[in-house]
Amino acid sequence: MLAYRTTWIVKEGHMQEALELMSAGIDEGKPADAMARIYTPSLSPNVLVFEEVWKDDASHEAFWKAYRGSAEGTSFYSQLYELVERSTGTERWNVVEWR
Repeated sequence: MLAYRTTWIVKEGHMQEALELMSAGIDEGKPADAMARIYTPSLSPNVLVFEEVWKDDASHEAFWKAYRGSAEGTSFYSQLYELVERSTGTERWNVVEWR
């Protein structure tokens, strides 16, 4: 299993909107064996982390390729880019243990 974490720097005053946007579609269209979480900050007021766990890289890539090309994906990213300054990148982790 693989975990992907993308960290977003949210524009000042837009954290709630960004959280609501990400939360609204968190499971939309994802296969049953994929999982997603959103982390909000305890200390930093403008960082939002989106994490997904997939069984393999091929499933992850196929989903995101289809989503980015869809009307829903285009709309989501258009809205997201109004709320965030930038992404600090996506990390890919091997999931060693799952309980």
